[in-house]
Amino acid sequence: MAGRNFTDDGLVSLHWENPAGPDVLAEIRRTSTARDVREGLLALAYALDSAARPATGLCVVVDSRLSTPRLEAELNRFRTIVRPEVAHRIHLVAAKTGQIFHLSGNAPEFPQPFLRALDRAVQDEGMGNASTRVTRQQVKATLVERALCGLPPITLAELRRHTGASYQTASAALTELHQLNIVAGERDGPIDLWLQPRVLLKLADEHAAARKELRYVDPSGLARVPSAMADRLLSLRSKGVAGKTAISGVLGALRFSPT
Repeated sequence: MAGRNFTDDGLVSLHWENPAGPDVLAEIRRTSTARDVREGLLALAYALDSAARPATGLCVVVDSRLSTPRLEAELNRFRTIVRPEVAHRIHLVAAKTGQIFHLSGNAPEFPQPFLRALDRAVQDEGMGNASTRVTRQQVKATLVERALCGLPPITLAELRRHTGASYQTASAALTELHQLNIVAGERDGPIDLWLQPRVLLKLADEHAAARKELRYVDPSGLARVPSAMADRLLSLRSKGVAGKTAISGVLGALRFSPT
């Protein structure tokens, strides 16, 4: 079960149900920044506090440049600010991926079925991150879309959970918006945008320029009408190919206004 939203059921990366004892809740963080580690520990605290069954929490920091002493210091500091009954159930380990999946750190001995499930979850998380890398342009587009739809402002932390962006990416995107003088409020508070037409046009041009053009070549050599090519694209999407591709222009507009 994967998720980052503290208000839904998927609070952590993996919930392993243990028929012989406490469940294990694991939060996977592929990071080299202490801020992300702290957010992972906080996610575990929320999840453990709301768990229906007794559970142990494990924060797994994958392929990180943070040293073992630094991780231990972060865990010890975190344990001093949460309730003792939650603190003693949270553990922090480092993981190295490769031919052999290896965990290092102070943690209880976990059952082998859980370690195998954790190994698979780490691999799945890594493949998902590689294929869905969030860019600054996507972060800015999310904020602009929310403003245009009249949705309430969100904080930087909420924006990161909503987009899946790293702290560095989200912060850099916010800095670029600040430079356009369209952000109201404090940096650590809700991000409220004042969208002026001139700036909105500039952001739209940047967003369009960031898109990659994909061309489909018909191997038959026979010309097809655009609608037939669109049907072919829908067929590919149903098979999991070109899932993020969209159709623009007249053909795209016909989807919303057939007449």
